[in-house]
Amino acid sequence: MQIRMQNSKNLILALISLQLCIIAEVLAEAWPRAKGRGFVQCSLGSMSGSSYFESDGLRKSGEYDSVALSSYTFDFSGTLMTLSGEYGLTDDLTVYSALPIGSYTMIEKFVTDSIGNRPIRNELSRTLLSWYSIGSRYRLYSGLLTATVSGELRLPPFKGVPNDLTQEFLGGGSNEGIIALHIGIPFEKSWIELKGALSLRDQYWNDRFFIHAETGFASVERTALKFFVDLQQPLGALRDVPTFDIRRINPAEFFASTGASFTIALPDGLTFEAMYNIRILGTTAWSLGTVMLSAGYAF
Repeated sequence: MQIRMQNSKNLILALISLQLCIIAEVLAEAWPRAKGRGFVQCSLGSMSGSSYFESDGLRKSGEYDSVALSSYTFDFSGTLMTLSGEYGLTDDLTVYSALPIGSYTMIEKFVTDSIGNRPIRNELSRTLLSWYSIGSRYRLYSGLLTATVSGELRLPPFKGVPNDLTQEFLGGGSNEGIIALHIGIPFEKSWIELKGALSLRDQYWNDRFFIHAETGFASVERTALKFFVDLQQPLGALRDVPTFDIRRINPAEFFASTGASFTIALPDGLTFEAMYNIRILGTTAWSLGTVMLSAGYAF
């Protein structure tokens, strides 16, 4: 009887271990890579929005041109590509890096005139590398749950002061240091992950706090489905938050978003992921929807 119980226990542990292999492919932040194992990924996506959340949380989809004495609408869109990779230096320490590149467009149109036309007020575009990033994650504890701490440095190739009208479309960015705590709780065919992160930026930019929560399911072999919620909260006094400018990167966005993703992991190490998220509320922040497709390789 004891032998049978031990064999059953070993079988259950083996099944959990199999599921954790799939989870590790999807949740690299909570479960570090094993020593000598790595992962590279290319993501391509699209984002768009035709309104933003004002300081009172209400959506606004138009502005007024005091020179032309006419209102106008705006459409903001972007095509995003991110190259990323990570590598396990030890079973507990993983290093990683990412290069996000974006091509952004803003089209402003006046409201319909007397003959039904909508003249273009302005059309702006810019392609840029958002930042160079390098970071590491270290596993503090592993048991019924996994606790990992991470640190990341992001350096933009361009820097600027928020809402500086002398700069080109979108303006400049800020140096950024991010420290985070990740908690992962695995089950036989599912998992929960919680993440809290503090972002420290240059003096002209508000520091930020991030919260990420997700639940995932891996009931079908080599697939994973997850649902997540993200929250970004700027730090500092409300009086320091500038008026939202549709042509500039805002230094103090507050928003909450929700989304889902589906991942397929093939036996040869290839992975494919489809993700969608949407911002459901916010203040001084764009109301955006984003779709992303990714292809990766684990080695």
